[in-house]
Amino acid sequence: MQLHEQRQRRFQLAHLLRLTEAMVEHAKSGEWRQLEELEMVRSVEAEECFRLKLDTESDLISEALATLLQLNENLIEIVRYAQAQLTDERLEQLKQEKTTKAYLEQL
Repeated sequence: MQLHEQRQRRFQLAHLLRLTEAMVEHAKSGEWRQLEELEMVRSVEAEECFRLKLDTESDLISEALATLLQLNENLIEIVRYAQAQLTDERLEQLKQEKTTKAYLEQL
């Protein structure tokens, strides 16, 4: 049974990696709705994947987990950058609105 569980875990981790890679690509493209949808799917699948603790973990599983963590870090970096960019754009928009309002009040 242990071998079957390890195979299942490897399959689940591979799927989580593919989902995370797709999430990174959606984030790079600014496709936030698709990113959010994949995150919901990934969250459920990750919970299922790690629900059972195996007595021994293979090196392959450890490598997959390390890759998954690195992809998550990349994803977080992309999202933080996009958030900062949106904040800057919003501040610029507010500045322009204030300038326009001041100009119109002068008329």
